[in-house]
Amino acid sequence: MGTFGALTRLIRREPVTVQACVQATLALLVGFGAVRWTSEQVGLVMGAVAAFLALLTRAKVTPTRTIQAAPPGDRDQDAAGPAGGSGAGGTAPTVEAKPLSAG
Repeated sequence: MGTFGALTRLIRREPVTVQACVQATLALLVGFGAVRWTSEQVGLVMGAVAAFLALLTRAKVTPTRTIQAAPPGDRDQDAAGPAGGSGAGGTAPTVEAKPLSAG
């Protein structure tokens, strides 16, 4: 149970990382001829891994509280204006260019 338990904890803690590792490993094995699968079989396995781990990932990023509506005064402002964009009342942000040091 030790190795399986550790693997299960890793999958629950880092599902996106596990998905990337599984898919990269499968691509390497197929690319170097260690596994002789058709492109359809590779696609099916990658899709199944992605779908399964997407369920775990979704559970980790789903909000647990209801988002409250903004007060009426905040809803009427142009989103880009107060942030300094090109909206009403805002000015375009300035960017200062600095030369790269050759050091």
